[in-house]
Amino acid sequence: MKSQAHRIGEPDLSATRNESALQSPAAGNADSVRSKELTPIAVTVKQAARLLGTNDKQIRRAIHARELPVVRFGNSYSIAVDDLRALFNRKKGVL
Repeated sequence: MKSQAHRIGEPDLSATRNESALQSPAAGNADSVRSKELTPIAVTVKQAARLLGTNDKQIRRAIHARELPVVRFGNSYSIAVDDLRALFNRKKGVL
């Protein structure tokens, strides 16, 4: 019998999750399994600054100079990780 949490029309993923955890090299650590499944596609300004080893102000300057494309959600920006990598690669040889 299926649990009450499973609703009609929704796939039952419990077996898949358990099987993938058994096949994972870190099967005992649920956090490491989750982190492999959830790779972020976008980060906040603060996270972007931390990833590049700079401060929020530099990231905001790149956004306002249109060097770094963003998606705006309300009052915050989301920066695609791929765009952040592209900015880094463009700036890599500039001194």
